[in-house]
Amino acid sequence: MVGFIIVLAVLVALIILTAIFARHFFKVVAGLWGVLFIVVIILGVFLYLDIQDLNKNFEKGSKIILLKQNDQIISGFRLEDNKKSTFFRSIDEYGNAYQAKNYAKLKGDAYKLLIAEKELFKEVDYVDVINYPVDRETLFAYLNEQQPRKKAAQYVAEENGIPEELVMDQIKKEFSTEDEFKGYLFAKIVGKALEGKGPNYVVRAYKAGLVEVYPETITFTVIDFLPQWIFDKLFEA
Repeated sequence: MVGFIIVLAVLVALIILTAIFARHFFKVVAGLWGVLFIVVIILGVFLYLDIQDLNKNFEKGSKIILLKQNDQIISGFRLEDNKKSTFFRSIDEYGNAYQAKNYAKLKGDAYKLLIAEKELFKEVDYVDVINYPVDRETLFAYLNEQQPRKKAAQYVAEENGIPEELVMDQIKKEFSTEDEFKGYLFAKIVGKALEGKGPNYVVRAYKAGLVEVYPETITFTVIDFLPQWIFDKLFEA
């Protein structure tokens, strides 16, 4: 009888302790859910505002756009208002800054810094180079040449039956260095790829690992944790 009373007392004590623990546990869980809900709301607001900023400023804001290949910067240019391009006379400074991971220096006073992979442009078939069509693979071959101006002049002359010297003179008048000409070539293929597309194209490319973006605002921070349709809807809003 005494043993039964002891067992019963222990069971009652366990039930009481469990009830007390459960009450406090559910209070803690409810509190955590409340905090999580508030955090999600705050993140949602910041995400919405960031996407609105991208919608408003991406096209008209200045951008530094660089091409990366084998972890090296091989070309780049500055784009203003999606219209005016400035080609760098030398790419060395940008290559050195990239190796040092000095993205702030690469960006300078531009709105955004974009560092693209070649695969981003796989849907571009050809571009016009000094008013003559050049296919994508030939263009990228020029971007890896030491003397792209000469190679381009030879190609255009052969394809169109005109004197190479005439083409070379035209190229040299417009582009004083090889890097400047490479920047022009790269700008041509970027313009073709971005034609008719907005910032959501860059967001999709970022998610696919085809472009780096600096600064990485909240849109690019949370992109791997959210489905693409959420960004599609927000960019359409």
